[in-house]
Amino acid sequence: MSSTIAWLIVPSCASQTKSMDSSRGVMALGQVLPVPLGYLAAEPASAYFGVRATLAAGAAAIVAAMIAPLLLRQVRALALAPVGVAEETLVSAPR
Repeated sequence: MSSTIAWLIVPSCASQTKSMDSSRGVMALGQVLPVPLGYLAAEPASAYFGVRATLAAGAAAIVAAMIAPLLLRQVRALALAPVGVAEETLVSAPR
């Protein structure tokens, strides 16, 4: 079945899809990778600094990661799409 579908897809679209899939994989890795690293660092940090200080530092890191994108002017200037407008329309619109 997949070979039949592959013949129906225009080659240029297939290459765009492949590049988007790889970039999504890299983004997902960047979002998931810090979790086990945090688990590895939590035990020695809590043994050295204490549990409360380690939890406070983790909470501060999460709040900083939430606020940091809002410091960028480009992020603050983003407009929400009107209700009912398809995402494809927004993506294909000329810039």
